[in-house]
Amino acid sequence: MPILMESKPIPDLPEELLARLWQQRAARQREFRTDAGRRVRVLYPGRAGTAAGPDFRDALLEVEGLGLVRGDVELHRRQQDWYAHGHAADPNYNGVVLHAALQVSPDITRLQNGGQAPVISLAALVEDANDANDSDDSAAGDDGAAAWLTLERQGWRRPADAAEWGDLLDAAGDARFRQKSDWFRRLIAEQSAAQTLYEGLMEALGYRANRQPFLKLAHNAPYAALLREVADLPAGERAAALERRLLQMSGLAATNGQRAGGRAPTGGGYGAPLTAGEWHCFRVRPANQPKQRIA
Repeated sequence: MPILMESKPIPDLPEELLARLWQQRAARQREFRTDAGRRVRVLYPGRAGTAAGPDFRDALLEVEGLGLVRGDVELHRRQQDWYAHGHAADPNYNGVVLHAALQVSPDITRLQNGGQAPVISLAALVEDANDANDSDDSAAGDDGAAAWLTLERQGWRRPADAAEWGDLLDAAGDARFRQKSDWFRRLIAEQSAAQTLYEGLMEALGYRANRQPFLKLAHNAPYAALLREVADLPAGERAAALERRLLQMSGLAATNGQRAGGRAPTGGGYGAPLTAGEWHCFRVRPANQPKQRIA
């Protein structure tokens, strides 16, 4: 269903905080809804813009009816700020594929080139962050509180005893399995089964801290391109060649004293390499560091 205009006052949040919430939490949301009612899932929120232009560049989205969409994302407290800030007349914003705001309206977000950007509300993102902050103290003494906070937001009834907890976890696990299966099925309709499996494995390698950059790495260094690159190599040399290429594409090859082993490829099915700044390495266990997971 289409988004309705917010009637209550919006939280007094600076756009810098909105950007941080988008970067940290957008991909954890099950879905957003555009002003036209399309479902949107954020696979990668994009890299923060550093010059004149949109807030986030090269985001990766799954949009209902369109499949995978890549482009820029602009954030505002109010949707009307798009026009107040002059973005409608600025060609730097023609790559925006999603406009996200705390307060949305029936207005159209129009681009300088005559196109339109779909709009989503950030209200759920802010409410989710508030819920997590409010629950910190109450969760401290409850072994099941962290799990319950996640399940409750998905609509599950709170269990009364250990037996009900077991039943709940079984049912929630089955539901999660079906949800992931449906997600993979939709992806396979848009791309190869091999690429879909590869993306799923790469996303899992990142755990929570690096799930998004690993998924971006799988998108920019696709399975088919890697396969072509090592097809003619002896079997014993392929793993090392793949590791070198993935490290180059990750932007991490030259950050640990290792030789880069050549420049990251341009063309041949490869996208742009990531940068070292897109990875989270602080307070990550040595075995879970992204370079180790790539190896």
